[in-house]
Formats: sequence, structure tokens, C-alpha cells
Amino acid sequence: MSFSGGHSQGSLSKKDIGIVQKNLRSTLKKGEYENPASWVLFPRDRGLLEEAERVVALARPKTPQYVILIGIGGSTLGAQAMISIAQLDKKSPSYFFLDTVDDKSYRDLEEIIQHIESPDDICFVVVSPSGSTLETTTNKAVADELFEKRFGESCASRTIVVTKKESELWKYAEEESSPVVLLPSSTVSRFGALGPMGIVPLLCGGHDIRALYRGACAVLDTIKEDDMSDAWFARSASHILSHIKKGNTIISLFMFPKILEAFAMWYRQILSESLSKEVGDVRIGVTPIVSLGSNDLHVMAPRYFDGPRDILTHLFWASQEDVSDSLSHSRGVLARLYQAAKDTYVEKELPFIELRMDALSVEAMGSLMQGKMIETMLIAQALGIDPFTQPGVDTYKKRLHT
Repeated sequence: MSFSGGHSQGSLSKKDIGIVQKNLRSTLKKGEYENPASWVLFPRDRGLLEEAERVVALARPKTPQYVILIGIGGSTLGAQAMISIAQLDKKSPSYFFLDTVDDKSYRDLEEIIQHIESPDDICFVVVSPSGSTLETTTNKAVADELFEKRFGESCASRTIVVTKKESELWKYAEEESSPVVLLPSSTVSRFGALGPMGIVPLLCGGHDIRALYRGACAVLDTIKEDDMSDAWFARSASHILSHIKKGNTIISLFMFPKILEAFAMWYRQILSESLSKEVGDVRIGVTPIVSLGSNDLHVMAPRYFDGPRDILTHLFWASQEDVSDSLSHSRGVLARLYQAAKDTYVEKELPFIELRMDALSVEAMGSLMQGKMIETMLIAQALGIDPFTQPGVDTYKKRLHT
């Protein structure tokens, strides 16, 4: 993982870095899930991983043809990001994501359920920390109905529930004898990707969680250093903060290759929900948008290259030699397109930063996502806001239930 700050200079102080580093060190040392930053414990929590493996093994004695992931927002975006890369392994089952309320998605799910020959060919994972998210409870009910209509039996024993203890979803699982993987009470969903919310869907597909955690732990090791200001995620935080202070609060997450789109959707959420707050009379916020290479060179390039200079572009490059480069006619083409785009940003002196990954792998995703969560904490610390709250979302949910 290598980072470049383009034309800009970072503005994150060593004091702010030290405060976050001290917080994370203290959490790692205590080893207790007692505050929202406890997500840093997930990659080294062997007991949590073994419990998740045990529950999945009981509920899913063989690798299914399909894994149906039901949830929305931070509950499933992290899992989708990791699954998109894990599926490069041709042995992976097919995944289907049921997030929002959508008739076409229901028809697609019905087709899947009608297509399979045995109930053992499918596994459901329902993720909701609160256990009462309307879209998730609705979609779970739809999945239950479609399964029972096809096989004449409940799918409860084939549904793994990931939630907090005493939630409505937990109570349902207890009544229906569905297997449950509990979330620590301190879990904030968008920071929970490397915990049960992310690893249970991966385990259902037979994927290697230990590789994911190796990547995450490589990032955590930098927290032990005397000064982590040279770590790629700290430098990235520093440059993003500098642009936010200059008013470049629109951040284009420009992904090369497009398989990183699912990661970009997760990263978009963690930036938006963590860094957008109303503090007194002041509104603080960023607007992340997802751009895909090379598609958006033919769609958004006029805005990026010739429009107002109010956008910070975050270029992502990941080598994919084992993917598209296996075909001779495509070898090197995306790299040329990426370089041409980057050269244009340089030539026009446009605001951009760059992160390069050496490979597309589950281990690399562990490093990338772990680093980006720490990056977000660093920016929030410098802005004087709490990255773990979401008052705007909470307000709309209150109105929904009144």
C-alpha cells in the first residue's frame, strides 16, 4: 500500500494523531468492548472468530450454492466490499444482496429459490445491530415467505442472525431456534466490517478470514510505533483534512479497476456518516461520490478536469495481473488509462491524492479497510467531531416510527 498526496500539503497535527493513537492503544491493551473504538479488537479476537466459525459450521454443514445477505447500510456494505474481492476465487458460491425494499430484487430472489434443488443449497444471513431496521425486517419476512412457499418449511435453521443481545431480531432467533452470532454492544455498524457483520457472510462462502485479519493486523502494528504519522492512512487523513479546510468537501472516490466499486460504497458511507455533523450553528460535512475507471473518464471527466476546482479526487489503483491481464488484448490497457487520467490531474494542477494497492486480495482488503477506519477517526479528531454518531439518521428514524 503506497500513498501520494499529489500537489497538497498535509495539515494533521501530531497532537491529533497522538490522541487517536493513545485511544486505540488503550483499547487494544484493555481488550474489552467498552467503547465505539473497540472495533480495533476484531482482527485479534480469536474467541470471536472461533465462535463465528462454530455457528456457521452448525447452520451450514456444506458450502451452499447461494448466500443471501439481508441488511442495509453499514450492516452489509463492508461485507459486500470484501465479498467482491473474495469472489475472485472461482470456488466461491454466488452471493445475493437484499438491502432495500425493491420488487425486482424480490423477483430475482424468488427465481434463485425456485432454481435450487435442495434447501441445503441456500444460506441466509440477516444483519441488524438494532434488530428493528424496517428495510431489513421487511426483507427478511419476504425471504421467509418465498422459502416456505418453495419448500414447505421454515428457513429459520438456515438463517444466521447477526445482531445485539436483547434486540428484536435476537428475540426472534431465540423463538425460532435460528443460529445467532452476537455483536458486542459497543459496535457501530459502519465500523464493524471486520467483526461478525463482515466475517459471517464470508465464512458462509468458505472464505479465508485469517488472510483478511493478517492484512488488518499489519495496519494495527503501526499503532504500537512511537509515531504513526508516516503510516499511509495517517498521511491520507492529513491530506484529506487539508482539502476539507480549503473547502474541497466534495470527494470523488475514483476506482481503478471497477471491481473496487463495492469498497467505494462502503468508504463513501464511513466518510459521509462519520464526518458530517451539525455542531451548534455550524454544519460540517463531506460529500463523497463514487467514480469508476475507466467509465467515468467518458462521463464525469468534463466536470473533474474543466469544472470548478472544488472537488478532491481520491485515485485508487489496484494491480489486477491475475484477472484481466490473463487476456492478451487487455493486458496493460487499464494501467495506461489510469496513468493518462493521473497525468491530466498533474498537468492541470487539480486537487488529488493517490492510493496504490499491490494486489487485489482479501488480505489487501483487510489492510485497506482497517486503515481507512483509522483515517476517518483521525480526520474527525482534527475537526472536533464524534465519528461514531449519526444524529441526522437517528432523526429520520424517529419520524419513521411515529
